Order: sequence, then C-alpha cells, then structure tokens
Amino acid sequence: MSSPFQPGQVPGATPGTPAASRRPPGLPTPPKGWPVGSYPTYAEAQRAVDYLSEQEFPVQQVTIVGVDLMQVERVTGRL
Repeated sequence: MSSPFQPGQVPGATPGTPAASRRPPGLPTPPKGWPVGSYPTYAEAQRAVDYLSEQEFPVQQVTIVGVDLMQVERVTGRL
C-alpha cells in the first residue's frame, strides 16, 4: 500500500507554511509512517498491539487507523 502524501505533508495545506499554523488546535494529526498490518476488527488490531507490547516493542510509536468506519447516530428528537 502506498500513500499519496509525502512524510509530514498535510492534505490541503499550502507548501512552506508551518503545519501548526494550518490546523486548528486540538484536532488530530494524520498518522505518519506505513501500515505494518491489517486486521478485520478493532479488537484484533488491539490484540496485535498487546503482543507487540509484550515483546517490548515501543508501542508509543504505533497508530491504529480505521477505514470504512460506520457511524451510528441515535435520534432523540427533532432538531
């Protein structure tokens, strides 16, 4: 799998502008690096991270990225 972005590139940003000035504070940043695994469920991805941790891998550098996410909204009344 390849990424259309260069390391550190922010989609929609103007080149040469510091990233901090382009993104409102508090929003998550896109992950850097490359996929090393793919799992059908979030629980399986968590188990993989647990295994890495047990092997003393620095899991602080790991990101679980979900794709094709399902959003569920509970309707409680009229807007």
